[in-house]
Amino acid sequence: MYMRKMQKKIRSLLYAGLGLVLCVFLCGGIGMTAQAEESKTYEGFTYAENESGITITGYTGDETELVIPGEIDGKKVISIGEEAFRGCSELTSVTIPEGVTYIGWYAFYGCSELTSITIPEGVRWIGNEVFRGCSELTSITIPESVTSIGSYAFYGCSSLTSITIPEGVTSIGREAFGGCNSLTNITIPEGVTSIDELAFCGCSSLTSITVDKENKNYDSRSNCNAIIETGSNTLIAGCKNTIIPEGVTSIGWYAFNGCSNLTSITLPEGVTSIGEGAFKGCSSLTSITLPEGVTSIEENAFKGCSSLTSIMIPEGVTSIGWDAFRGCSGLTNITVDKENKKYDSRSNCNAIIETGSNRVIVGCKNTIIPEEVTSIGCAFEGCSSLTSITLPEGVKVIENYAFSGCSSLMSIMLPESVTSIGSYAFYGCSSLTSITIPKGETSIGWYAFWGCSGLTSITIPEGVLSIEKCAFEGCSGLTSIAIPKSVTSIGDYAFNGCNNLVITCYKNSIAYGYAKNHNIPVKLIDETANPGDASGDDTPDPNPTPDPTPDPTPVTPDPTPVTPDPTPVTPDPTPAIPTPVTKPAAPAKKGTTLTVSSKKIKVKVTSSSKKNPTVTITKFTDKKAKKLTIPATVKVNGVTYKVTAIADKAFKGNKKLTTVTIGNNVTKIGKEAFSGCKNLKKITVTAGKLKTISKNAFKGINKKASITVKGTKKAKTALKKQLKKKSIGYVKTWKIK
Repeated sequence: MYMRKMQKKIRSLLYAGLGLVLCVFLCGGIGMTAQAEESKTYEGFTYAENESGITITGYTGDETELVIPGEIDGKKVISIGEEAFRGCSELTSVTIPEGVTYIGWYAFYGCSELTSITIPEGVRWIGNEVFRGCSELTSITIPESVTSIGSYAFYGCSSLTSITIPEGVTSIGREAFGGCNSLTNITIPEGVTSIDELAFCGCSSLTSITVDKENKNYDSRSNCNAIIETGSNTLIAGCKNTIIPEGVTSIGWYAFNGCSNLTSITLPEGVTSIGEGAFKGCSSLTSITLPEGVTSIEENAFKGCSSLTSIMIPEGVTSIGWDAFRGCSGLTNITVDKENKKYDSRSNCNAIIETGSNRVIVGCKNTIIPEEVTSIGCAFEGCSSLTSITLPEGVKVIENYAFSGCSSLMSIMLPESVTSIGSYAFYGCSSLTSITIPKGETSIGWYAFWGCSGLTSITIPEGVLSIEKCAFEGCSGLTSIAIPKSVTSIGDYAFNGCNNLVITCYKNSIAYGYAKNHNIPVKLIDETANPGDASGDDTPDPNPTPDPTPDPTPVTPDPTPVTPDPTPVTPDPTPAIPTPVTKPAAPAKKGTTLTVSSKKIKVKVTSSSKKNPTVTITKFTDKKAKKLTIPATVKVNGVTYKVTAIADKAFKGNKKLTTVTIGNNVTKIGKEAFSGCKNLKKITVTAGKLKTISKNAFKGINKKASITVKGTKKAKTALKKQLKKKSIGYVKTWKIK
């Protein structure tokens, strides 16, 4: 299985690389070569030309129904450059002229109002992400000349109801039609030799899937309404009407992903593996029988199957992946075959236990955890129907995400044996009213109690060394927490949104310093008294009164959502409204392009590190704006990224710009970043982190431009020297101050 996956990945990479080479070779390097030429304008279009013809590189006009000219200055338009119309959200229709043979990657990415487009015969490739995010595109005719449909080509075209794949197509890339949830039918022609396993991932409305009977690589044998990779007998795409035929040995990655109308399915006896995300999001699936021959259930395989009520793990299963049954909140019965050597459900516990490690990996609302268990994995993540559970003595570790999203969980007693509470362990447990941190605990993980709005008071025992980032963020009902001297670190936003909180601590402790820095009221613990005794102000009370016992009455969570905010808040005397929570998104994968709507900019992720995600500014989408501020950070989908660079040609030719302010996290300005911004007169930049200004970065900006440099004297001097280099476009008439 592993080798097959690796072969698929390698093959996909080879196809992608070969496609790019062919594009450059057959098109005479049109896309790259043309864009290297000096940019020109014609009736709102920007273009470049070479000996072969014209490449359209952008559009600055305001037409919504756009007809691209066939000729400019007597030369034929032969290609649409990369990102040429990217983010042109007002376009509703586009006609591409005859003679165009190449459409560059991302050419119409994010044209969210585009409903129709005409592609002429002669175009050979639908490149990577060309129409990604064109959510209003209802239909498109792909000409017979097309031989390849690239990765993510139509990703997120959620209004696309039908598409005809031409006979000449040989390859369909990764998630080429991913998320096309209005698509009802697909037909794979005879000549297709490569279909990525995720090509039709998330096409939840599919009712008919057919493969040409003459195809040698793929089939839909027995009218099964699925795509099967013939050589490996792997089902790679299915729908609600699929009947899996005998002979299939593997359910491929995300084969039924998002098929919310699928209610039941029968797996034939020959199936040995269920791939990653195979039935993810099949929220109407009520039952499934796993054949005896199944040996592996990969991660996310049944994630989000909220209607699934029971599962039975056969004897031969040796591998169950991470989050395989996460979010199966309807589960009431979980059983493992008694002959299974790797897993068990001892004592009829209604759970899957990893036998060797005594670790619970899958649980449900009816789970009774046996005495021998020592670790709780992400077993109950997303189990929104779980109201209470008892952890036996002997449990040492509450792992990451163990009870995350258990929004109905009202009470849980952590035994004294617990030494570790992982990140997100009780994330979003908004009904939880009280919890006792065991004395053996040393660390409270990231987001461990995020959004536990029902909690009112907590005592952190002596011995705890760290309270990690956002550990109690969003605990809006929390009014008191006692923090001992042993705590040596408190992470950013640990108590963000706890607007009514008073911290009980020792003077000059880490907790005391944190409280003062974040304007959180404190009660000081009398050094001579018991640690639980505290006064009501910054002065030790000679007659301390113990904190009141928390009210055991369950708090009903309020259904109004709260979005995590990484900005520390000042305490507000008005109580915040308790709200259910949503798990914060992880940083996007490196290389992903994101839109920051509030800033009218496009960014590309350069680091997906959870602690320090970074992006590069690639484009300014507000074509009429005269002023631009490149922020130090941007927030997208709940994640805050540092803006550390400005990409090559990011703002090239933007003639409207007059004023630019560059944020203090930027370390590099790319080649020709502001080249040709002829009206750019005022630039403000902070010295210190900015180390590199690339070739022609400011070439062609206003000759009387004024550049203000901020920062330390030493840093300012160094940066001013860079700004006076001819290579960046410097002219003597600039004012650098």
